[in-house]
Amino acid sequence: MKKISALIILGCVFCIHQANAAEMSKKIDAHLAHELAKLSLDYHNKGGALEFAPKASDNDFFVFQGIGTQSTFGWYAVNSWTGDVWNTMSCQRLSNPELRVEQEKIKKQFNENQMKEYDQLHALGPHRVSDLELCDSSVR
Repeated sequence: MKKISALIILGCVFCIHQANAAEMSKKIDAHLAHELAKLSLDYHNKGGALEFAPKASDNDFFVFQGIGTQSTFGWYAVNSWTGDVWNTMSCQRLSNPELRVEQEKIKKQFNENQMKEYDQLHALGPHRVSDLELCDSSVR
C-alpha cells in the first residue's frame, strides 16, 4: 500500500511539473528559433537553407528541415523555452560559442519562480525523425 501511495504522489508531482511547463509562456518564437538553428550549424557550406516544418513541430519544439541543393541535409528541433538546438536525426544537442551566448540571453528571461523549471525544460529532448523515439538528453 505504501508503494502505491508513493507512486501516486510521484505521478502527481510529475503531472504538476508538466502543467507548470505547459502554462509557462514560451521564451522564443519561430523566427528566433530559426535564427538559433542557423547559428547551430554551418548550413551555408551545405549549399542550402533551413525551412520551418510546422507539421513536424509540436508544443515543445520548433522543427526545421535542412534543404540542400541536391537533398535534405538534416532535421533540427529548437526547444521553445530554452533555445536548445537538436539534430533530430542523430539525437545530438548542438552547441557552439555563439549559440551559447544567445541561449544565456534567453535564460535571463526566466524569473526566479520559472528558473525552478529550467533544468527540466533544458532536459527535454525532441523525437528522432527516423523512428519517432524520444531523444534522451541524459546520455549526452
